[in-house]
Amino acid sequence: MKDTVSLMDVQEAIGLLASGDISVLFVDSLTKVYTNFVNEYKKKNNVTFMKMLDWAKVIPSWQEKLNDLIVHAKGNILFTGRGGFTYEKEKDEIDERTGQVLKKGAMVKTGTKTKLPGETPHEPDMVCWMEAGRDSDDKAINQMEIVKSRFPALHGKIISNPTYENSLKPLVDYMTSEMEIGDVSGATHEDSGAPQEDYSGYDRRDAKTIVLEKISGKFELLGLGTSKEDKAIKTAMYQQTFGTVSKTEIEKMRSEDVQHHGERMLELIDEFTVKIKDSNGEQWNPLDWISSWVPEPNEELFGEETRATGDKP
Repeated sequence: MKDTVSLMDVQEAIGLLASGDISVLFVDSLTKVYTNFVNEYKKKNNVTFMKMLDWAKVIPSWQEKLNDLIVHAKGNILFTGRGGFTYEKEKDEIDERTGQVLKKGAMVKTGTKTKLPGETPHEPDMVCWMEAGRDSDDKAINQMEIVKSRFPALHGKIISNPTYENSLKPLVDYMTSEMEIGDVSGATHEDSGAPQEDYSGYDRRDAKTIVLEKISGKFELLGLGTSKEDKAIKTAMYQQTFGTVSKTEIEKMRSEDVQHHGERMLELIDEFTVKIKDSNGEQWNPLDWISSWVPEPNEELFGEETRATGDKP
């Protein structure tokens, strides 16, 4: 057993699988290792706030240093990660005659995800979502949803109080059974046919204005006005996402940076809205919550859609 959050220690442990010194590696949790990896990057490069170009360096580096090792590992690897929810906004209720908004659409949970970048959550042969639940007698139970499995009979199943016998053993039996494998041919085309967009006519100034208008609109929907408390909340959000509270400094930023920080701000506002909704009268400090908020990596650069997420307890 090793108490560490160093990626290099995890790499060395995977090497022990290859040498045969161990047969199984269990990492709990890989999210802590990734968080330390990002914090180390920020420290080494004197970065206070992660920008799009920073994520464009960090995520491929993580992929190269860990994901590829996991895929080609000579042994068995199990890892846990912190869970989060994906959210989408419901459609507004519109008066067909006047076009006025009668009721704003609420933010609703639409799914779950692991708080790890890129393809990391999808590399294992089996991916499970664990959560606490209640049975028909209102007794506390552990529930496991198998969101991915190489063994089709397990895929999509929900198992209460999972054990090795009712969850992992069927997969192990399937993976260790003798299977016929035919010839595998290589790729025929090097070009995947991905479209190449022409952005020469894209008006970046308009995009910059739009994202700032969206932020103002979200503040209005949230009911944040000009009171001392409301101003403090908005100021804290700007500091947390843009790294500054100066409107002049934001106006002087490049359009790409404003769009990037603005999207982070919109994520923060959405999560803040959900936090208010789920608090149910619980006492909490909005400024402390905002200062501890950490955005998800911007994975749109890597072919995935990033939505606002909330920590799973």
